Amino acid sequence: MQQPKNIFSARSRDHPLPQENEEIREVLSHVDKPLLVIHSVFPFDLFPDCLSINPIEVVFIHNMFFFSSYEMSMPVADIGDISLSKAPFFATLKILPNSFIKDEPIKIEWLTWKDAVKAHDLLQGLITLKKQKVDIAKLSADENEVDKIINVGKPREGS
Repeated sequence: MQQPKNIFSARSRDHPLPQENEEIREVLSHVDKPLLVIHSVFPFDLFPDCLSINPIEVVFIHNMFFFSSYEMSMPVADIGDISLSKAPFFATLKILPNSFIKDEPIKIEWLTWKDAVKAHDLLQGLITLKKQKVDIAKLSADENEVDKIINVGKPREGS
């Protein structure tokens, strides 16, 4: 019986794959490291949800039960508005897309005030930098850089 030949090794010798674009590699190295990850508070949310923010997109993971979850992502460029609702002990963050027809909003409840405000200001900062034509894809997860982005997104007195 004849053994099947390895098509991948033959292809790599005959037709080498194109080299990765340096710019793509650099962008992907920054996307792998989230700028901020926050979770809803247990036991108020029995299966805590997660919101991960990186320079390119926001990823929301809604945990429904053991080993079952719903994941949704939204590019930062598609974010239309961010609303923050505070209650006496907790906060809710709602991220609305540019078009209401295309995507559903991301809503994460039972957040600590500190986490919710930090996520809100970080997203506002990313949106502001994007509008100013700053290449946000190359931002790093360095703590000082994240703090600078948060400062850009903080609401100003009298605004």
